[in-house]
Amino acid sequence: MVQLEPVPPHWVMGYIALDGKWRECASMPATASEEEPARRADLDKVVLWVARVLGVDQVQLSRVADTRRATWWVAT
Repeated sequence: MVQLEPVPPHWVMGYIALDGKWRECASMPATASEEEPARRADLDKVVLWVARVLGVDQVQLSRVADTRRATWWVAT
């Protein structure tokens, strides 16, 4: 999963472990912007960053609805 953390603005990639807790794997700064989160993800090239961290050619992000923070599932 990828989330946009608001303060300070940064992108976080991680997963939910079997115990139900969030585990952070990587993070990078996000642009300080008032843009809608999906637009910010495009501006910050989050898809390319996630693919690079995972060591794959490409990934697909799917927005998760009804979350406190802007969140996307990652599919390789």
